[in-house]
Amino acid sequence: MNHRLKKVIGILAAVFAVSSLLCAISVAAAMSAVSAKAREREAYTPAWSFEMREGMSLSLDMYAADTIVEPYDGAAIEIAFDGTRPSTNKELPSIEAKVLNGTVVVRELYPGLRGGINFDLFMLSGSSAMQGTLTVRVPKGAALAGVDIAAYSGGIQVGEISMASLKLKSNSGLVAASGVKVSDALDAENYSGNIMIADVTCKTARVKATSGGIAVTGLESDALTSETYSGRQSISKANIRQRIAADTTAGAIALIDCQSNAVSVASYSGDVSMQNVRSEAHTVLKSTSGTVGAIDCGLGAVSLETYSGNASLDRVRMASLNAKTTSGSVSVNLTGAAGMLIETYSSNVTVSVDKGEGFSYAFTTYSGGASVEDGSGGPALTGGAMNGSIGGGGSVITVKTTSGNFKLAAR
Repeated sequence: MNHRLKKVIGILAAVFAVSSLLCAISVAAAMSAVSAKAREREAYTPAWSFEMREGMSLSLDMYAADTIVEPYDGAAIEIAFDGTRPSTNKELPSIEAKVLNGTVVVRELYPGLRGGINFDLFMLSGSSAMQGTLTVRVPKGAALAGVDIAAYSGGIQVGEISMASLKLKSNSGLVAASGVKVSDALDAENYSGNIMIADVTCKTARVKATSGGIAVTGLESDALTSETYSGRQSISKANIRQRIAADTTAGAIALIDCQSNAVSVASYSGDVSMQNVRSEAHTVLKSTSGTVGAIDCGLGAVSLETYSGNASLDRVRMASLNAKTTSGSVSVNLTGAAGMLIETYSSNVTVSVDKGEGFSYAFTTYSGGASVEDGSGGPALTGGAMNGSIGGGGSVITVKTTSGNFKLAAR
């Protein structure tokens, strides 16, 4: 594996720890070192070489072995396997490598299974699968038409090559791509294994995991879609020209140092956080019971929705805010001026603004209370409606509650 990919995996593991989004992933685990306990070690190192032609693709399909694709100073596509075969499998498994309709196809063949690795996959177990590393080396500067890599428990690592499309899929092994240039779509999928994407350029990116974590850093793309069920997501230093869409059920999501024309982040019970995010168009933040937080962000129109989760927007500059919550508190520390509509049932709402900007406010409640702190002994209210202005008026802050309280503070 090249030095750059090793370094990036280490950086991404640090990002996970700093953002508190993923469990610590050791470098040794990230490199998918092969365990040979309870197995008969036997070298199995066939090698193939195929002439590199324009428009060629790669299709690689392994079970438990790791797969590495990397560039090298050569003119052909070179393939080698270094590993062990299981002592429990009486029929020798083999690796098939061939060129089929312009695609270099590599897969494991198990004589005891009909159709090889792709058929009756469930019949294989760790004790009957080949262990080791499949290494595919591509000439530097070559552009592949497509790369499609699949594994079950094996890891997948792709570094510093170019292609039209890239598809990576594993069930539990690490999936990593670094320094890759994709002219069209990047698609990475995992079940319980982690996905790491670093310094990749592509037209669109789709990253999906179930319980595994996702870390994306340095991505340049038109659009990014990131999805997990319980796995945590960390997206940092991404430059997305159109839209970031991150979704989870129970996992946490963090966006750090990102810019995108539009942002949509949604969670059911997981926490949502953004820091130093820039978005000119619409930003949507949703969580049912998880907390929602944004700090030091520059945003356009913001839609915020929670049920019982608390929401905090601190030092945020935005064009407007439309917030709805039932019982979770809402705290807004605004930089600059913005119109706001905040509707709650029993939530407490606190808004802090710069007196020099000028605001008008309108508060209505059934049984809640309200206070305005502007340094001049502002009005207070319990039940009913209250209207007023700060700094000569301007952007309108409208707050509606049933029993929640409202506090407006002018700095």
